[in-house]
Amino acid sequence: MQGGTPTAPMRSTHRVVRRVGWAATCAGLLAGLPWCALEAQQDGAVSGTVLAADAASPLPYAIVTLVSLPADSAGTHSSGPDGDHVGTVVTRHDGTYHFSDIPPAAYRVHIRCIGYHAASVDVELRRPTGVNVSVALEVAPVRLRPIEVQAVSLDLYGGGATQASGAGRGRIEIERWRQRSFLTSDVRVLTHEDVLSAATFGDTDPFRALQRLPGVTTRDNWTAEIWTRGAGWDHTRVYFDGLPLLNPFHAGGMTTAVNDYVLGSVLFHPGVRSVSLGEGAAGVVSLTSRPAGGIGDLRGQGTLNWLGVGLALERRLFGGRGGALVAARRSSPDGSGVVPKEFTDVVARIDADLGAERRLELSGIWERDWIRQPLDAGATHNTFAWGNLGARATLDMPVSGVFSRHTIGVSRFDVTARYTEEGALLAPVDAFRQVQAHTDGVIMYLTANGEFGSPMPDEYETGWRAGYALTHQSLQYEGAAPAPHPVQTFSSAATREGRLTVAAVWAEARWKAASRLSVQGGIRVEGSEALANAAPVRLAPQLAGRYALADRLTLTAGMGRSYQYLQSLAPAGVRVGPGLTTGHFWLLAGDSVPVLQNDIVSLGLERWLGAGLLASVNLYGRRGTGIALVDPTPGPLPETPNVVEGHNRAAGIETAVRQLAGRLTWSAGYTYSFSEIEAAGRRFPAAEDRRHAFDITSIWHVPFRILGGSISLAQAYTAASGAPYTRLHPGERVCDGEQGLCETVVPDVAGEPNASRGSWHLGLDQRLDWERKFSAWRLGFYFHNRLALGHRNNVTYTVSRGGPCRRSSVDAAYCGDREDRFERDVQYSDILAGVKIWF
Repeated sequence: MQGGTPTAPMRSTHRVVRRVGWAATCAGLLAGLPWCALEAQQDGAVSGTVLAADAASPLPYAIVTLVSLPADSAGTHSSGPDGDHVGTVVTRHDGTYHFSDIPPAAYRVHIRCIGYHAASVDVELRRPTGVNVSVALEVAPVRLRPIEVQAVSLDLYGGGATQASGAGRGRIEIERWRQRSFLTSDVRVLTHEDVLSAATFGDTDPFRALQRLPGVTTRDNWTAEIWTRGAGWDHTRVYFDGLPLLNPFHAGGMTTAVNDYVLGSVLFHPGVRSVSLGEGAAGVVSLTSRPAGGIGDLRGQGTLNWLGVGLALERRLFGGRGGALVAARRSSPDGSGVVPKEFTDVVARIDADLGAERRLELSGIWERDWIRQPLDAGATHNTFAWGNLGARATLDMPVSGVFSRHTIGVSRFDVTARYTEEGALLAPVDAFRQVQAHTDGVIMYLTANGEFGSPMPDEYETGWRAGYALTHQSLQYEGAAPAPHPVQTFSSAATREGRLTVAAVWAEARWKAASRLSVQGGIRVEGSEALANAAPVRLAPQLAGRYALADRLTLTAGMGRSYQYLQSLAPAGVRVGPGLTTGHFWLLAGDSVPVLQNDIVSLGLERWLGAGLLASVNLYGRRGTGIALVDPTPGPLPETPNVVEGHNRAAGIETAVRQLAGRLTWSAGYTYSFSEIEAAGRRFPAAEDRRHAFDITSIWHVPFRILGGSISLAQAYTAASGAPYTRLHPGERVCDGEQGLCETVVPDVAGEPNASRGSWHLGLDQRLDWERKFSAWRLGFYFHNRLALGHRNNVTYTVSRGGPCRRSSVDAAYCGDREDRFERDVQYSDILAGVKIWF
């Protein structure tokens, strides 16, 4: 079902492999043969790598047994480890094993692993030296009895140590799992391979990879924010382990603030989704952490790149009944050289098996940004800080024979801006234009939720789930006014305060309506105090279906409704670069602020065209109501923004073809769409309306080695039509520098809302990765070439001027031809580089 729960056969296989791996590890320890000993011993050594023959990838957790052979049996064939037992070890995450202190003699190496045919190799040590015995095991599928375990332990993303070892699940298998788990065809499961092929800016960035998907665009090259099907960034809710992250970015939005090493899954829901998911008007990005992997050894990853440094560690504990995973990053001290930046993030997760089918999960995230250096000549000691903090505890346990999962969590976002020197001023348009007032803002989110239900494996034809959720949100803000225009047009300060408690219950079920038809339906009932545009009780139904037209062709359809109680009115805070701000001005639904309601319908086709080649077409239509907007009426702007309620209508068609397997994998997608806003008696394009978008990504795993390491080359090309913007004609101010006060002589004047469009957005990014294995660790370098075409896009619209002179009154004519000004993209002349170490 659409909860994304893994299949029972997959879970049982994972559990059996884990138990066998621990048993073999104990056997190796009892034998007194440390597999990590150095080769420089008095006697010889036997080592090697175990591979999966079908994918030529390292095979972890394989059991390797070494036996000594009588002299007359050496070289004879055997299907098992006949002889005197010398030792048993388990291959590490990179598929390697090692026996040390081996005296010269004849030996047999026997390798076995669940799901593969066993293999035996005879070897003779004639002198104290090292012998390499590497084996590729053939697949021998084993069907295991399903075990009803609900804990999400699959590493779908594969960005941790499994990425270096190649032990992650195949992309074809993941796509088939997605098709069984989610009945609508527009859901995407993002993998680490997808992120690599997207050639993301600087490092592996899941949000920049999402920008390459059909139906997803963004403002410019600078930001990692996403526009989902013509809706603003604040209409896509980001959850980390079920907790909302209101600003999951660093450096004003340039890079993702969640270390992808800890991610177990990245699910993107741009349309109809499970009623178990909460807010998210246009879409939901669900980030889920993974449990620690390995077989008890300490594993991790170290990174160093132009953004900063990072370290991640993980280890299984208590005989495999628990595990701990922690990852931290710190920015470079001197900033990026383009925008001021200083940031830190820490993510941690602890798992514990409590017995009796009970399991406890604890996870948390803390990420923070600072700007301490001046942004202009008039401010020498500014301090700005903002970031997220979240923590949750989840208990899995059976209740009367039914699975249940219960979570309590807290999430917090805060922003602080301080000018320690009075009269800190910046002049993006006119002299003495004030940047921002002192600002303090806090948003708190508290939740207690849970679910019950029958097992949800893919193989079952029916299943059900039901759950509850109690959330409390509070907002306090005092500081700078929102900035819907590219400059700070509203000079007065703004305050906002609100609290809202919402209780919800939901239920959904899936059934086999016919031999080729699967249907899933659900309903969510939410209750709170009466809101500005909604009754105290609100219903959010959902219905989805998948019909198999042929063996490789399926038709999907869905319809659903969702509510969102927290939305952004406009960006707020200091602009730290082209199109980058430190935060948003948030509004919480109440008696004067509307709740955002979203209704969506979708229709899709998916067809497997061959081995690993998947094509899809999706059509969608969306209707959104209760959108809070700054009054778009053209004319002179007031000192304080007027807030109006708007409606959004969007529709589009998305096409994609993806090659998921092979040395060369690629994807190509095209989207035609429109998104319109109705507000203040006007209808105009939404600011996120890009009519045409075309994306191509590819990654080629080079079949030969360079300097002993593997090479992969990734390229990503994007072309999107220009985004709409409202022309802004700057006014005139007279300021007293000593008093720090400004008097408006002629106000700023706004043109017709979004009546103009920018130029096409074009970009080609390239990435080269080199990796080499050294015994138990692996070294990797990557090089990123940003904007390889040399095209400098218009990043952010600034103002429109009427010529070299200024107007003396509101009605005065412009002096000369009208000119629109944009901040231009920075063209890098250097290739960005980084290094990674897996151990």
